[in-house]
Amino acid sequence: MPFIARLAAHSGTRRRGTLVSLLGAIAATDDAAPQVIADVGAALAGETRLLLPLLDDPDAGIRHHATYVLGHLPRDRAAQVVPALRARRRRERSPRVLAGLLAAAGRLDPPGSAA
Repeated sequence: MPFIARLAAHSGTRRRGTLVSLLGAIAATDDAAPQVIADVGAALAGETRLLLPLLDDPDAGIRHHATYVLGHLPRDRAAQVVPALRARRRRERSPRVLAGLLAAAGRLDPPGSAA
């Protein structure tokens, strides 16, 4: 997954939206063995610094897919991710991305995102 995350983060990569979407599908999986799910979460959590800048991508589709990936990171990343989601929310104009930002914050920090 680090390779896919690096490709998705690079602005010159073609079909980046597809790669970010793939990362989201991988992150959201819940039909694997618990150890596999833990390993996937750890691998994606290790790429948080590459994934966060996708929230500011000029392409709303990439921003939307990024909210999905970030919202499915392990909850121990909430302190790093939720402030970025909230900061983006203040600037975001796409209703689809706004919905993704709210859903991601709600997944990572339900009590802190209720308001």
